[in-house]
Amino acid sequence: VLPVITEFISIAEKLIDVADTFNFSAVKKVCESNFVQYNKQSVLEVKDRKQPAPLGYTKVLTNDKAGSGGKAKWFYILTTALDRAPSDRYKVIISSAYPNEGFNNSNNIEVLDKDEAFGRTKMAIYDSDTLDKALYCKKYLSTNFAKGIVLMTPYKFLYYLPDFDAIYNDIDWSVAIPEIDQQLYKKYSFSNEEIAFIEKMINL
Repeated sequence: VLPVITEFISIAEKLIDVADTFNFSAVKKVCESNFVQYNKQSVLEVKDRKQPAPLGYTKVLTNDKAGSGGKAKWFYILTTALDRAPSDRYKVIISSAYPNEGFNNSNNIEVLDKDEAFGRTKMAIYDSDTLDKALYCKKYLSTNFAKGIVLMTPYKFLYYLPDFDAIYNDIDWSVAIPEIDQQLYKKYSFSNEEIAFIEKMINL
């Protein structure tokens, strides 16, 4: 898969050994985007996300109706009415209609708790059994390094993004995102010119 912008080719060459290695989550949506609209008898609206779901229900982030007019909201949905059993792992999710566009705004990427699930219009990128690792992966996906890779091959989602688990111990994820960027640029030997190009493309 070649970059769609020729200025990214030198960066792609530095990432070729890690291309297509990112271990995407296998966690799937638990319901379709029209579920709430057509199954009101199985749904309760969430007033406070911090509150646990009532017995027999699962807390789900999904659209209130299908189509472009739908808005993502939190609902308690009867667990037995869901399309599949919810995952009991921490999940890093993003808007799935146009996932690459989700990287334009870090607010489009969020971490769901072990007792939370998502419906269609969202997709899981990563999952973990620990909260810290999920939060650090969200930081990783919010870096200009990752956003630049999104711009390289928009039709092959994050093709050149190094696997998070493989580099987890190489980076200090506790620092601010700009500092994480600098660590990633150094790890993959990006030149000052390549870094400047990425930063310019992100800020267009």
